[in-house]
Amino acid sequence: MRAVTLNSVPATPAVTEIPTPRPEAGEVLVKVAVSSINGFDASTAAGYLQQMMEHRFPLVVGKDFAGTVEALGEGTEGFAVGQAVFGVVMKPFLGTGSLAQYVTVPAGYGIAPIPEGLAVQQAGALGLAGTVLAGQAASGALRVPVTAT
Repeated sequence: MRAVTLNSVPATPAVTEIPTPRPEAGEVLVKVAVSSINGFDASTAAGYLQQMMEHRFPLVVGKDFAGTVEALGEGTEGFAVGQAVFGVVMKPFLGTGSLAQYVTVPAGYGIAPIPEGLAVQQAGALGLAGTVLAGQAASGALRVPVTAT
């Protein structure tokens, strides 16, 4: 599959051919339709995260994704092949990112069905930004002003 990878850091990402991942037990293989780039990806390429997280090379960059479930790992529940999903890659290491034709993610967190009415392009940009927004809302830190009309 084609993916945007790093062979070391700091480095400039490049489009390369790498093996298509296979979902392990409890994982979902997603055929990526949309992914987005954010500050985390730039920090990874710049080498700023070298001492913070394990790096597995070739490292596929990207966190956010939206696409279609292609396959399920053994014992994976809650998703179906062909289902439209979005999310953020939240593994404890860097290397299996979403700027690729396929990505594997744990079924238990970081992935959800795309809500009806939300375009796949919009869903693909929600991963990290949406996680921050949801965390702010859940903690009560997000204040939405209400005005009378």
